[in-house]
Amino acid sequence: MRKAINRRTVLKSAGAVIGTSAVGIAVASKVMGSEQHPDAKLIELGKAWKRQRDTYYAALSAFCDAEDNAAKEYPEPPEAIKYGVFSTRKQMTRDDIERAYNFPLDNPTERDAAEKLHVRERRINALDEWEAVCKAVDAKHSTDELEQKYIAEGDAFNAIEKEIRQTPAHTVEGILVKLIAWREYQCPSDLDNIITGFVDSALEDAKRISGQTGGQHV
Repeated sequence: MRKAINRRTVLKSAGAVIGTSAVGIAVASKVMGSEQHPDAKLIELGKAWKRQRDTYYAALSAFCDAEDNAAKEYPEPPEAIKYGVFSTRKQMTRDDIERAYNFPLDNPTERDAAEKLHVRERRINALDEWEAVCKAVDAKHSTDELEQKYIAEGDAFNAIEKEIRQTPAHTVEGILVKLIAWREYQCPSDLDNIITGFVDSALEDAKRISGQTGGQHV
């Protein structure tokens, strides 16, 4: 049982620009005979970036699906780990329980202290039992393995992007690689549309110019 994290936003945002990336990479991949291109390293990094991006998003999607399916099978949290009244009742975490029963009592009797300890232990035991069931459901859907896979693929993707950022471009084709990777992260909003409009224009110019100059690229 894990914290709810909205990874779907990442996938939806990526989907909007994958088409643009593929076109730019195809333009940048034109071959200039056997001559070594000045931005050969960035060109190859651009190709690796596209492959790893697709691998990463596939791994992320598989994890999201498994996590969603597992969540549907989690049992209802027991009353012992809930607090509040009626529709406002919420689930307590382990920290919530510890904080709720880790306070001094005014003039406590031995019975008061024992009752507080009993209630705390009852809640902790209920939480442990519920989490054990949820973990079994996670194991059924291989959520832990899929999570580690998407994290590893993401680390590999980040490493390629870091190398792209650190590699100087010598031609418009090299700049095109960086523009395509940058554009991947832009999510739609009024302000973003204005800002990315300039970059989109530069991206189109780079694709057009690289095509006119016979650029080999991504």
